[in-house]
Amino acid sequence: MTHHDDITAIRDRFLDAWGDLTPVIIPGVDTAQDEPDTAYCVLRVDPIDEARLTLSLDPDYEAIGLVWIDIYSLLSDGDAVAWNLADRAATILRDWRSNDGRVRCETASFRNGADEGEFMRLIINVKYRARH
Repeated sequence: MTHHDDITAIRDRFLDAWGDLTPVIIPGVDTAQDEPDTAYCVLRVDPIDEARLTLSLDPDYEAIGLVWIDIYSLLSDGDAVAWNLADRAATILRDWRSNDGRVRCETASFRNGADEGEFMRLIINVKYRARH
């Protein structure tokens, strides 16, 4: 497996489970577009570090990364919409493992981001580990 495989597995899991609940924007993949006029999320998967696990001729490695999900909800909708979406996003990845068991996500952390225009922003981070 490679970092790209890890990123793809996590994105696929999230997008399949999220469905058409709200639009999902993936920076670097989706072309630039206007900000949606409804609640939406931005999904990023970033590898951070890698460590060697074995010293054999064909060593195993563990990659560590971070899933970063920004939830944007209209301020006029109140904070319940944003927190419901944040809980849904966290539940999708919480303690998830890929089918082959190589990628696993941990629990989520939450924090408020700065409001942007008419939108409230919540930030969800989920650490992941992957064996290569």
